[in-house]
Parts: sequence; structure tokens; C-alpha cells
Amino acid sequence: MSLSRTMHLALRELRTRLRSGRLWMTFACTVALFCVAKPFGTGDQLPPAALIAFWTLLHAGCWSVGILCGALVGALRPQSQLVERVALTVAIAALPISSVVAGMRSLFLDSPFTPSAVLAVLPISAGLTLILAVNARAATTLLGDAGGLGPREASAPPAPPPPVPLPAAAAAPPPEAPPAPDAPAARILERLSPERRGALRRLSMQDHYVQVATDRGTELVLLRLGDAIAECDPVEGLQVHRSHWVARAAVVAAWRDGDRAVLELAGGERIPVSRGRVQALREAGWLPGRAGGPGAGAAGGLSGPEGSSR
Repeated sequence: MSLSRTMHLALRELRTRLRSGRLWMTFACTVALFCVAKPFGTGDQLPPAALIAFWTLLHAGCWSVGILCGALVGALRPQSQLVERVALTVAIAALPISSVVAGMRSLFLDSPFTPSAVLAVLPISAGLTLILAVNARAATTLLGDAGGLGPREASAPPAPPPPVPLPAAAAAPPPEAPPAPDAPAARILERLSPERRGALRRLSMQDHYVQVATDRGTELVLLRLGDAIAECDPVEGLQVHRSHWVARAAVVAAWRDGDRAVLELAGGERIPVSRGRVQALREAGWLPGRAGGPGAGAAGGLSGPEGSSR
């Protein structure tokens, strides 16, 4: 991935996180805690208004740097484990955050801003970054995505509930002939590791990531689902749920389940179809016309703008 593309993804991730209401709630609680605790002697050196301004501006700068560094790590190493990503974020963000801390001390506490002053607060900044990352991760666990410093863990999709008894699905017709060797590949495949590039099966939204599934495995990509769907062209498919897009060739069976529907993919995965998209699938021939009857994907289907509509 090019440097410009990495920065673009990281900046977009930063903007997304800054729009999180839970981020600002976590930020406000953290600033309030520091204002009450008055660590590092700030309570003795600053009046109340200056104390609040000091900790608010200091945390705003530190969180911005930390979130950006966390987004960079997520863009560069989307498959890394949580501990590794937190460690990399702390290592990358510690020095810039030390500069922010030294600058704020110079502005409010008349401390000289020099390279030695930056290095002097480096251990404190590294510890502060780690504390904020752990704090953000704890908030994510308690409140959902807090959008904070900690790189978010890319978890696997939740296991589907035990299937209710369903009518036996009719066998799917033979898949369409594969495209000619010179047919252009979907651009989304260029984002995957070489060993994962294969026939597209589905896209599934996970937080701010998209899990791309092919016949060679799955991989997370830092991308919006709508943008990922646009990069699936010319592969024929349909967005069947606000969190799922499915390639037509990957569907081996489909049936109605009440006012919703279920798609079974090659490999045994079952993807839910939301109520509002059942009619589109029925019109495309993916589903039987009678609710509750078994059916399989028929030849033909949505493609182009219809296949990628939300």
C-alpha cells in the first residue's frame, strides 16, 4: 500500500472516530479525572481556569496524535493482534506526544521547550499513551466502540444462531462459466494479500473495516462498505443486508424465512437477508416467490448499479 493511500485511510479513520459521541464522552471523563487529581503538581502551579485549559488542550493534542497513529497502524497491519497493535501505537505515538506535553508545559508552566525537555517527558508520555489506549479499550468493552486511542480489535463475525428447521433447499444450478482469462479482476482484490486473492464470495462490515471473503480465505480492509462494493465491479452481486454484500456465483441455495430470507454460500456460510431487500432478491430470481418455500439462486441477477445499491 502506497504512503499516500495509507495516510488517506488513516485520516479518514481519524475523522470517523472524531465523529463518535462516545469518544467525546470518554475524553470529557478523562479530562475531568486529571483536573480533579491534579497530577505532576499542576494544582499548585495553575489556578482553576488555567488548570482546566491545560489538561483539556494537552489531552486534545495527545488524543489526536494517538488516534492518528493508531489508525496508521491499523491501515499498515490490519491483521495484527490487539497487543501488537497497541504496542506499535504506543511506540509510534510516544515521541510526538512528548513534544505535545513539553509544548504545553512551556506554554502554561514556563518550562523551556528543548529537545532535552521532550526526551525528559518521554517515559511519562509513553505511559500516558498506554493508559489512554487501555482506557479506550475498556470504554469500548463497556460502551461499544468508543473511538479512542486504542486500535480496535478486528474480531471474527459472531457465530450465527442455531438454524431453525428449514425446508430442504433445492440444489443450485451449475454456476455460470468463469470469466475469460483476460477479464478484469475486481479492484477490491488488489487490497488483499496475494494468498487471499481468489473468487469473491462476500463482503461483511465490521466496525470501520470490511471483511473480504474469497475462496482462499478472509482478510480485513480499512474501507467503508459502500466503497468496497464499488470496487467489486465487474463481479455480479447484491447488497443483501446493511452489513453484507454477496457475490452471485457464491450462492448455492436461498430460501425465505418468514418475512426475511437466508442465503447459503459455498463453504456452508449462511448470510441473512434483511426484510427490505427480500423483494429485490425475488425480482432478481434469487428467491422463490412464495414465502417459506425453498429455492436457490436462479440464472441471472442484479449487477451494476442495482447490484451495489444499498
